[in-house]
Parts: sequence; C-alpha cells; structure tokens
Amino acid sequence: MNNKKNYLMYGAVIGDIVGSMWEFSMSVEDKPLSYDFELFPKDANYTDDTVMSVAIAYSLLHQLDVSKTMREFAVKYPCPKGGYGGRFSRWLFDDSMGPINSFGNGAGMRVSSVGYFASSVEECKLLSKKVTEVTHNHPEGLKGAETISLMVYYALHNKDLTFLKDYAISSYPQINSFDYEGLRKNYVHNSTCQGSIPEALYCFLTSKSFEDCLRRINYIGGDTDTTGAMACAIASAYYKWIPSFMIEETKKRLPQIFIDTIEAVPLSY
Repeated sequence: MNNKKNYLMYGAVIGDIVGSMWEFSMSVEDKPLSYDFELFPKDANYTDDTVMSVAIAYSLLHQLDVSKTMREFAVKYPCPKGGYGGRFSRWLFDDSMGPINSFGNGAGMRVSSVGYFASSVEECKLLSKKVTEVTHNHPEGLKGAETISLMVYYALHNKDLTFLKDYAISSYPQINSFDYEGLRKNYVHNSTCQGSIPEALYCFLTSKSFEDCLRRINYIGGDTDTTGAMACAIASAYYKWIPSFMIEETKKRLPQIFIDTIEAVPLSY
C-alpha cells in the first residue's frame, strides 16, 4: 500500500457537487439545456452525499464505529446543499435507532471508498455490508451498495468494460433496455436504489471519459447529486484520471478534514 495522495476519490464528490444543480429533475425543462452545461457555477456545492461518503471513508481509515462516525459528521458538518431523507435524518439524530430497512440510494452513494480499502472481492462485499446494514438493511439497499462497491473495486483492479458491463447487468438487467435519449426525455428523480443505480451504471458504461460520464449523468437528470456520486466514483476508478481543474474547484468547496480524508484513502491497486 503506497502513501500517494488519492485524487481518484474526488470522483464521487465531483459527481455530487456538479449534480447539486440539477437534483429533482422532473422534466426535460428541469435538465441542462445542452450537454455542454457549466460544471461549476457559483451555487454548486456538496450535499449530504459527500458528508456521508467522507464519514464512511473516515471510519474505515481510522477503524471507528460506522454509525457513530456518520452521526458525528452529520452534526459537525451541515451540508450547504441537499438534505437527508426523513427516516435517515431521524436515524442520524437519534442514537437509540437501529437499522431502518431502507432501500434508498444513499446506500450506493456513500460507499465509494470501500473498493479502495478492500484487498479482495470477498472483503469488498464484507465491508460494503458492514457500512450499509447499519441503516440500509433492506435487500435492495444491501444489493445497491455491494454493486457500487464492487464496480469501484473491479475498475480499480483494471477489469475491462465488458467485464464491468456483464457484472452490472447481472445485478440490474434493465440496463440492457436503456436508451440515452429516452432517459433524457423520460427519466425523473427517483431516490431508490432500484430506480437510480441502474441509470448511474448505464451512464458510466456508455461514457468515454470521466468528464463524459459526469455530463451524461446530469444530462439525463433525476437525483443527479446521488447518481453523479455513484457513476463518477466508478468512472474515476476506471479512467484513473480526473481533470485537475475539477479537483481544484472541488477543494475550494470542502472543509479541510474532507480533503485530508479523501486524499488519505489508500491507493492499493
């Protein structure tokens, strides 16, 4: 395991920040007017997706209790955009609550670091379950988290696009029926794993670069901060490169502890 700064981990955060401008897209009119939309307007900022992604990374990095760390981060670092879902918010601020049987897409958006910490496929599955079952213990929540975790892990370990597509489709066969312009026209905000993870996977699988994935995910709309966090986490692991201006724009918006945590996640592939 080397000590290089991990700039690839910014992928999920960039997806969140850029997507913060297009969340709740319910019609074509709510979506970017063109593929070449501005990526980092003044109001673009991180949401609860980044807070929880960093909390998970921090807990794994320092071997801390996952639930406690998530709750502490929610209190210490209010998100400038976005917000927690109702049941999850109650869980965050009530220490007595156990798992909430959720299949919300928060299960998939917060696990981007798991693939970096895992040293094998089996460990990746175990870590994904560990950080997910504290809240999202519904089968669809666990499945969504494991799929994103393994996509990141496989991408980091240089699995080719055919392998990644086959794995993604084995989890979500509906990907086979997707059409990009059809999604642009008809896809709307959906905060469930089963209603957003397939679309996130599709945008990655059909992309040509990290930036292309980022633009595609926002161009189709929906729950774009969360789908962006998931798709771009995989894209950065696969392409192993993020344009430096995106990292610079992202760091301007983050607390220092977020930056330190992101860059300390191990690069062990």
